Amino acid sequence: MNKSIRFIKNLKEYIAPENAEMQVIAFNILALCGVIVSIIIGCINIISEHNYIGAAADFAGATTSMALIVYCRKSGNYKMAMILTVFIVFIGMFTFLYIIQGGYHSGIPSFFIFGVVFTAFLLDGATAVVLIILELIWYVSLGLYSYYHPLTLNHDEEYYVTRVIRDMVLVALSLAITMYLQIRVYRRKQQEL
Repeated sequence: MNKSIRFIKNLKEYIAPENAEMQVIAFNILALCGVIVSIIIGCINIISEHNYIGAAADFAGATTSMALIVYCRKSGNYKMAMILTVFIVFIGMFTFLYIIQGGYHSGIPSFFIFGVVFTAFLLDGATAVVLIILELIWYVSLGLYSYYHPLTLNHDEEYYVTRVIRDMVLVALSLAITMYLQIRVYRRKQQEL
């Protein structure tokens, strides 16, 4: 068997084991998407912009997402992995990126939508409601704070426009791909019943 095909098969089995609950598979797919997006943006930051701080943050995000996949797989504690994702990635990492990329002039607010949608998709009940409200309050507060205390990054308009377009496209593609994969997993689970 070709090494690439074997790698993909092993990855699929690791991310979507046959007997795993739907939410665990969903978490793994979304975290893997986070790994891929973070690596892509990190490479873009290095190659085209020489933004090593941004790249380091992106690679740290990829590492964190991968660590959360491993934690979820080994512990079986999907809910804790998702709660950690909300605080470490959606609130912590996204806030850091928001600040270094230019605040609301950047494309990072698109990632705020990403965080809220994934939180709603993966958690349920009071935990989901509380965390979504917390995320929204935090994101709105960041926007208001940066409006009243403008960030002084001195980038030109081309910088901001490229960030907004890049991040909007990445978030849209990430949401579309992960939802497509989620629907495929759901259909597969339905056929097993």
